[in-house]
Amino acid sequence: MDDIEIELFKAVTIGTPTTVHEILERIRQHQGEEDHDIISRVFWRACSEKSSSVESIEYLINTNKINFKYMDDISERTCLHEAAIVGKLPLMKLCVERGVRVDCT
Repeated sequence: MDDIEIELFKAVTIGTPTTVHEILERIRQHQGEEDHDIISRVFWRACSEKSSSVESIEYLINTNKINFKYMDDISERTCLHEAAIVGKLPLMKLCVERGVRVDCT
């Protein structure tokens, strides 16, 4: 995991939207092929954290770089699974609205 990915995840889970915005701006300025993967992984991990700020998560969503079909290679869980495990109903609804399959196992 890259330093910027770790930094972004910490900012999302701590709930500092301003920092999230600043990090996303740095990513945007130095665009690379892996940007979608980084933001998708951070979003997926943020879904599993009770402390994740909704406002910070919205910054991630607004980048339009999240692959909502991203599934963890090891657990085979989607962001919907992760949000359900920690009981984040608004985030679960958002995942479904964005096309996450509800019939994945």
